Amino acid sequence: MSIKIKIDEIVASNSTVVSSYIAADSALEIKFDCDLSAISLGERLNKSIGIRDRTILLIFGGLTLTFSGEVLGLTQIDAYTNNSKWVNANIALPSKVSSAKCSIQASTDDDRISFDCEPGYIFDGNEHRLLIKLSEEDGAIFYRLADNLIVGIAGEKIASLIVENVVIR
Repeated sequence: MSIKIKIDEIVASNSTVVSSYIAADSALEIKFDCDLSAISLGERLNKSIGIRDRTILLIFGGLTLTFSGEVLGLTQIDAYTNNSKWVNANIALPSKVSSAKCSIQASTDDDRISFDCEPGYIFDGNEHRLLIKLSEEDGAIFYRLADNLIVGIAGEKIASLIVENVVIR
């Protein structure tokens, strides 16, 4: 089994993610307002006759990243996390961020791949910004996947996610 994160730089992201945290359910949900990967003719035909897109879930403890479609683009992020355990701190945005699309290349028939990693959550209540840390690797390169979502890539792995405008209910 091999998983490789693929970043395709673009001129600008015109996507937005809708992010909400429901405290009573300890549920964080981040959905894209449109698929970040272009919908191909093949995908449209499959949908019209009821064939489901290929989906691979990358699972990091209570965090799930969903990659779907022909290009396996990032389409959804879900987490089961208790916000009372989040660290409260100021979160500065990275100084250099390129716009991009994020997908994976997977040489596996599995639809779920689990990693031995429990993410760390840091919340900036003043800015309504959430940092999800998957690793402590230095030297991450940052990409804006949507108006309010940034991914940090280090060593061909997702090291962090920064979600802006998080609504807590």
